[in-house]
Amino acid sequence: MESLQSMLETTSLSKGSPDHRPASPANRANICDLPPELIEEITTHLEIRHITRLRRVCRYLNEATFRSFVRGFSKLRTDLSYKSCKEFEALTQNQLLANQIKHLHITAKSIFSTETSPKTGHIRFGAGFDWLRDGDGLIIPDQEGMARWETVLKDLPNCKTITLERAFRAPQHIPCTDSDVNTDDEGDFIADVESTEEQADEYPALTHTEVHLFILAMIAKGALQPEEYELNFGRRLQGPLLGPPFEIEPAHQYDYYYHRDFRRAWRKNLSSLHFTASLKSTAAVNHLRVLVALAHRLKSLTLDFNFDSDADHSTSVVRLLSDERLASHFRLKSLELRHGKLYPGSHGQWVVHAMARHRGTLEHFGLRDMCLSDGIPKIILRDLANNVYEKLKSFRLDQVCVTYPEAPLYGRQRMGLYFRDLEQGSRVDEETKGTLEYRFHPKGGSWPHRPYGLPCPTSLVAYTGPGVSQIAKRLYDLRQYQR
Repeated sequence: MESLQSMLETTSLSKGSPDHRPASPANRANICDLPPELIEEITTHLEIRHITRLRRVCRYLNEATFRSFVRGFSKLRTDLSYKSCKEFEALTQNQLLANQIKHLHITAKSIFSTETSPKTGHIRFGAGFDWLRDGDGLIIPDQEGMARWETVLKDLPNCKTITLERAFRAPQHIPCTDSDVNTDDEGDFIADVESTEEQADEYPALTHTEVHLFILAMIAKGALQPEEYELNFGRRLQGPLLGPPFEIEPAHQYDYYYHRDFRRAWRKNLSSLHFTASLKSTAAVNHLRVLVALAHRLKSLTLDFNFDSDADHSTSVVRLLSDERLASHFRLKSLELRHGKLYPGSHGQWVVHAMARHRGTLEHFGLRDMCLSDGIPKIILRDLANNVYEKLKSFRLDQVCVTYPEAPLYGRQRMGLYFRDLEQGSRVDEETKGTLEYRFHPKGGSWPHRPYGLPCPTSLVAYTGPGVSQIAKRLYDLRQYQR
């Protein structure tokens, strides 16, 4: 992979005009014969590493590709290491490039070497810094790593989107070309199925949760003012493998989201929150609840419980969304719940209550791989059919299933929602002119069935367009359950 430092070197290769193109030999045309406007259009279809190499060819190509090159800096990736910090420090010396950065993607790839650990490989955040901790094992806010990254991030005024992602989750997000790392034909990282992912977390410089707390600290210090924040501790499904739980020590809470400057920035700026993690403790649930409650301008919320969250913990977060005490704070335009369970008893009702509180503003609603109490999908479809969601433009019910209060947690009483006689595939509905998609999964789709009982048939139904109530009424009449 092209290093950030090598890309920055191309910014000073030429300061001439793109009209100064090299002469072509007689009767032989080359790319430099094209006008700079056409070259710029061509380079919009290239990756940043290819543009970087092209800029080194000659002065003319260096100047003709400059705007495409600068646009390539809109999203940058870092592992918060010492090396990455030095590269970002060099980048911020060029204010034009620093102003282009809009999205900071914090992740790390597995390092298969003996330089940093005797293990076969592991993930490292913040490598190269000595991260100091107090007697309770908590990161000390005032230290070199924090101070240097704070200075860097303050020089990125337009960075409004932050993504924190576990490295093993999705290989297509981790491009690399190191010869000692397993890659596919596209150069994307592939985790060895035989290797244990737990080893990858054994000796990190910073844990996943500490990186999250690092981001909160940067917000409290005024170095970051994110409008969109995605915390993704999810893991690729490999049989029963789930993901690292979201662990928050109670002592952390007072250091960050009770900080006046953090609360002010979070309330003022955050409009989108995407949270993916297993909730295993009351402290973690309370931490997430406070983050949601403080986001007074929140418009889009995605909660992914990673298949492994306790039903009571998941319900506690969903229940918050229906709390009328937050009515004056935020109204959601988009709400998605993924990969979790909300049962037994009346717990599933909180999904309906959460939808109802935002019915005046909700434009998109989705359930994906959610296991609910019996009757909840019926109530959702009935409400959609009664047109109580006037602004709703799309909805998605993907592999939704139900269970009964008397059923054991790991029992067989799980039944999938599907729609009889509904044509499969994606098509434009003749009545509403919107796009309706339906897929039936006779074996249960992608559910990890081992911790959730036996597979059951289920389906995907998604609609985008006008006339949501008409589609919902049709689905309400066609709904069925099958185990």
